[in-house]
Amino acid sequence: MSEHPVVSDTEQQKEQQAPQPVPVSAAPQVAAPARSGFNWLSLLAIVLAILALAATAAVFYRDDTRRELSDFRIQALIQDQGAALSQLRQLLSDQRADDRAARGQLTGRIQQLQSQLDTQQQRLVALAASDHSDWQLAEAENLMQLANQRLLLGGDIKAALEQLMAADAIIRKIDDSALLPTRAALAKDIAALKAVEVVDVEGTYLTIAAVADQAEQLHLVKSMDMNEAPAAPAGVDDGWSERLQSGLRAALAKLDQLVQIRRRDEPYKPLLAPQYEAALRQNLKLMFEQAQMALLSGNQKLYEHSLSKARDWLTTYFTVDEHATQAVATAIDELKARRITMALPDIAESRRELKAYLNNRRAQAASHGNTP
Repeated sequence: MSEHPVVSDTEQQKEQQAPQPVPVSAAPQVAAPARSGFNWLSLLAIVLAILALAATAAVFYRDDTRRELSDFRIQALIQDQGAALSQLRQLLSDQRADDRAARGQLTGRIQQLQSQLDTQQQRLVALAASDHSDWQLAEAENLMQLANQRLLLGGDIKAALEQLMAADAIIRKIDDSALLPTRAALAKDIAALKAVEVVDVEGTYLTIAAVADQAEQLHLVKSMDMNEAPAAPAGVDDGWSERLQSGLRAALAKLDQLVQIRRRDEPYKPLLAPQYEAALRQNLKLMFEQAQMALLSGNQKLYEHSLSKARDWLTTYFTVDEHATQAVATAIDELKARRITMALPDIAESRRELKAYLNNRRAQAASHGNTP
């Protein structure tokens, strides 16, 4: 701001209205009172000028004070802004440090995932190189194990043979000369199963039931009734000769009932009383059922004992119809001659050979670092 005094418009008007000085040559003679008034105006003008200067100085001081105050406020604001800027810079620096740490952790995680991905790719390559032969060999091993279980637990020769042949078909499709010992053991096990004589359990069971039904149709030897009355004469008015002939025929008939002649190669055994017939038939039925249970459990000794007991009872007490009794006894003898137990072979050799092959293959894969 300029330091020249500022003159207001009122003071300019007063100065214009003030009398202009007259040159000395042309100025008239002024009286003393006029000279005294001129001094008061000059003094007034000086006072006004001083006041104007004071007002100008006050305005200048006020403006300067305001300017200093504004400068102080600006400086304070600048300092506050600088402090805030410093804080922002510190926050930005901290954020950048956190970002660098996060980027480092993320980079490490990415490297770890990349390593895992490389490992998985190597495993996939190893699996692809195996051409699914491991899965096929595992299936063949399971079939061998099932065949062994079916043979030992259930004696099912047919099922065990089918499962071993299925395992051999799977191994045959794998072109690997190291599997030749396994195939040789499989061939031996299959041949051993084919050589076993299969027991017809179902047919034998049904045959025993049929023989039991035939035995129920046989009749026991009944004791003779000694109180049977003789036949009455044909007529009362017949002659003496007729009555004699009728008496002789009645006597012969009675004698025929009392005396029976039979040819037996076995020692004589006493006849069974009629009241024990039901018990004998029930026991005979139980012997046949016991033979069936022994057949299902594979108990050869109990099977033969049950059939022998039934045959003895039949030939001892059921002697009315010799032909029918002998037919049933012959059927029982044929059943006794059957073998209901089988000599089961050991078919675990082929599975042992396959497990040895698999262990060797896994060891070789592990040594190369590509174990699937």
